[in-house]
Amino acid sequence: MQDEEKLILHRRPRILEKAGGRNIKSSNIPYKIIVFTKDLVHTLIEAKWRTLFLILMLTYFGSWTFFGIIYMAIAWIHGDLKFDPITGNRINEIPCIMNAKTFSGFFLMSVESQVSTGYGTWYPSNECSDAITVLIIQLVFGLLIDATIVGIVFQKLIRPPKYSHSEFSKHAVICQRDGKFCLLFRVADFRQTRSIDSKIRAYLFEEARTKEGEYLGKRQQRLKIQDSGRVFMIWPQTVCHVIDENSPLYKYGPMDFIDGRFEIIVGLKGESSYSGHTTQARASYLPHEVLWGYRFLNIVTFDDEAGSFVADVDMMDETERVSMPQCSAKFYDMKKKLKALEEKKLEFLLKNSSK
Repeated sequence: MQDEEKLILHRRPRILEKAGGRNIKSSNIPYKIIVFTKDLVHTLIEAKWRTLFLILMLTYFGSWTFFGIIYMAIAWIHGDLKFDPITGNRINEIPCIMNAKTFSGFFLMSVESQVSTGYGTWYPSNECSDAITVLIIQLVFGLLIDATIVGIVFQKLIRPPKYSHSEFSKHAVICQRDGKFCLLFRVADFRQTRSIDSKIRAYLFEEARTKEGEYLGKRQQRLKIQDSGRVFMIWPQTVCHVIDENSPLYKYGPMDFIDGRFEIIVGLKGESSYSGHTTQARASYLPHEVLWGYRFLNIVTFDDEAGSFVADVDMMDETERVSMPQCSAKFYDMKKKLKALEEKKLEFLLKNSSK
């Protein structure tokens, strides 16, 4: 039974994959091909490398084939493909394309011309100006293809990565800090490529309906992070969201983090200290991935022998159980207020009784 419950929890739909990728797909986009073709350059830059290489190969092959057919058509019009049935020799002594008798020859002529190989076997003669004109057009067209490809590949190589090498803890935890309920999660930048102007944001996505029963989809609410979300990524950081009366999690108790239907999405955005590029990392926590009554263990220590601080990466997700009220922050605050009122009332009664 426990295995079935774990399987159900694992299959719960999530907006963001655990690794940070979006779990959202668009369908029925009108004129999808036209929309992507109009912005072809950016479409190719955003495409995967294998898709880009396939498109480049098809572009080159299509260009060679197209001009090979043009050369063959010119030769056929010029009569270069007519041969003496007895001797087998070409009727025209000087053809438009030298040594080209089949489509393979014209195709190789097209390839050699566009990539500047120049074996010297297939080449245009001065017999017809049409072949020379097509050759010039192909050379210009080939240069345009090369320039476009170089620009696209260069942009893909120098652009900042979509996601950094930062890593979030597998679980978030809820514990008390100075008597306040806090949501904590841990983030680390193992490559130390982003150490300036890093900022963390967190959002709560939960299903919402109006009083009339209208389904509003996933409502987005921002979770306020301590220190305005700014962190200095010199070692793994434990990020804190205080669950107070302004927090969307204020009314959530332990059971809501077991079978609730919401999702907490966190993101880290910053700049690399080496290149200045802006990069980002994202993660998602479903209710069952938030541990109630736990806190993260300290993983940063000072090594006296090495004379430096050491962050134990293997302990990134290590937690320990702590004492925690089994109620929501809202109910806990109400109990504290009622207790304070009772104490004042008792104090008032004691003062009056002494008189």
